[in-house]
Amino acid sequence: MTASRGLSIVCFTPEQCMYPINLAAAETEWRERSIRYFEKSLAATAELEAPYMLVTPGWGYRSEPAEEAWKRSRDSLERLAHAASGHGVTLALEPLTPVESNLVNDAKTLCRMLQEISSPRLKGMLDTIPMAVNGESIQEYFQALAKALVHIHFVDGNPDGHLAWGDGTLPLDRYLQQLEENGYAGSLSLEFTSARYWINPDAAVKQSLDALAPYMG
Repeated sequence: MTASRGLSIVCFTPEQCMYPINLAAAETEWRERSIRYFEKSLAATAELEAPYMLVTPGWGYRSEPAEEAWKRSRDSLERLAHAASGHGVTLALEPLTPVESNLVNDAKTLCRMLQEISSPRLKGMLDTIPMAVNGESIQEYFQALAKALVHIHFVDGNPDGHLAWGDGTLPLDRYLQQLEENGYAGSLSLEFTSARYWINPDAAVKQSLDALAPYMG
């Protein structure tokens, strides 16, 4: 159905925020279940002929040293990177806000995880919301990741919110200019999570696409 419409799927994103999926879980059973879930998702990604599958690092208990959860996340991601190789898929690891995870939150920790695993099947991505929440810039991500940056969630915010272009205060036009200056040739995904769009999500999509149109040629 996708091919018949002349479309392609840029990045398959299995649900991993609302469901009990955590690659850094302290409980072995929960962590192994999470890994199996992503392994099945890799098969779906390959079936859909999508080059990337989005994955998040999970989170650790706040009452334990974050480094312990880091090791569990790293081991899980390493296993998934190996599995991704068998499917011809590349994982796009997304940093989360400090509220969502205590592991990979910014360009520095993202770069650290990629370096420790060192797999051609694990790359990095950015979401403009965690980036803005952490006070970072587009340039910092390119300096840290260079060509290992393969995907972007491009949304407005205050700085949080995952909003349509114009509903927040982020300098999205400047972000686009910086992406061009750094030679970014990947895709931009619109990720709207605010409850304000539940009734009429199409309007939010159109609002952002209309704003992006002058830059798309």
